[in-house]
Amino acid sequence: MCKSCKPDANYFRSVDCVYEYLLPAHPVLWLRDSLRTRPGYVSRSLLCPAGKVLAIQNRSDQSWRLRKDPNETLDEIPDEKRREFVLLTDEAARFQAFLLTWR
Repeated sequence: MCKSCKPDANYFRSVDCVYEYLLPAHPVLWLRDSLRTRPGYVSRSLLCPAGKVLAIQNRSDQSWRLRKDPNETLDEIPDEKRREFVLLTDEAARFQAFLLTWR
């Protein structure tokens, strides 16, 4: 995690930072990225395998925050057959998926 992140204030500068924060408690994570299926509509989140959304990207400044309210987004079981779900299994898969979020 970088020095700009403030976990106590629920602020993470990048998807990499929030991923590192969540990893100890959730060793398997999925990225859901709407841009993979709907160009122009940005909605990104990190999910656990059970489908619970753990973190959400802030649209205003591209930072990330942990989900606090169960009503702020829909949980959805990740389906590797759908292009918007990316299993973050290893460093190469993670790097490629995260690279697209920095555009």
